[in-house]
Amino acid sequence: MQELLVRQQDNFLSQEAWETSLGTLFPNGLMLMDGDRHLRHRTLMRQAFTREALDGYLPMMLPALEAQVAAWGGGGQIRAYPVIKHLTLRIAMEVFFGLPAGPEVDRLNAAFAALVRAATALPIRLPFTAYGKGLAGRRYLEDFFARLIPQRRAGNSAG
Repeated sequence: MQELLVRQQDNFLSQEAWETSLGTLFPNGLMLMDGDRHLRHRTLMRQAFTREALDGYLPMMLPALEAQVAAWGGGGQIRAYPVIKHLTLRIAMEVFFGLPAGPEVDRLNAAFAALVRAATALPIRLPFTAYGKGLAGRRYLEDFFARLIPQRRAGNSAG
């Protein structure tokens, strides 16, 4: 029982389980890592989600949250899931990448949503399929961040 519950990282490998379905969409993704490599990457990411870090995000999040609540107004119905999903990704772009709301963030949001949707699609590499759109979304995100990273390293905060 200890082998199953305590030492599971030695007995169950994520890469082998997920590579077939997610390897093309998320190469070198956290879910595709095992052992020490996985632990190192999780440790790096964990720094962004400490209590202190989360407390620091709140002032950046509040304006977007307040604007969204005000936009809902006092009547009618909304489809909560798509609105909250879009809002969450928009806030993440601002908090983690310093990108203000606007057309570029909307394009990034759409690319990310297509990429995630492709993870459950049949892997048919045609541009009009969910999988093809996910691959296109991945290319868009890669290109965007390939341009953004050197700008940030040079001290330019413009996205």
